[in-house]
Amino acid sequence: MGGEKVNSRKGRVGKLDTRMGRSIILATFIGVIVAAIGANATQYFVSPNGSSSGSGTTEAAPLTLESANSKLVPGDTMTLLDGTYPWLWIPRSGTSSAWITVRAKNRRMAILSGAATSGWSPEWNCLNVSNVSYVKIVGIGVQGWNPNHDVVSSGHGIAILGSHHILIQDCRVMDAPAP
Repeated sequence: MGGEKVNSRKGRVGKLDTRMGRSIILATFIGVIVAAIGANATQYFVSPNGSSSGSGTTEAAPLTLESANSKLVPGDTMTLLDGTYPWLWIPRSGTSSAWITVRAKNRRMAILSGAATSGWSPEWNCLNVSNVSYVKIVGIGVQGWNPNHDVVSSGHGIAILGSHHILIQDCRVMDAPAP
């Protein structure tokens, strides 16, 4: 009888080992998938004097805002180097596991300003986030074209329309009052 208890005990331990082994394999599999998704993410650097060609993956060879914006896919980050930029429209969504991030390299030293765009109308918004999801905007300055704070002739600094899962963090909006 003593031997039977040991055998049945080993049987239970064996089943436990098998369950743990399956859990470890599943956790490893999930980790590999998450790592693979993150491995495809690209960081694009942008400068007001950037180029419309090239990779934009180094600070030494940045892209224009428009060029980097057209390359963004879920998981990517667009890093704005210091300077003043025209308005920005976010063209596509990230996903729940791979957000698109637009951030300033240095806190609030990258400024979206309608006044920086020739032909810009004060009714326009400096940052448009429309019909997209899973987008983070971090550390950007937004400068409207309305130092008199005239609500009638001013667009919004940041407009979010028909979107969800949008994170606006540590941004500063100036001279662009909301109606």
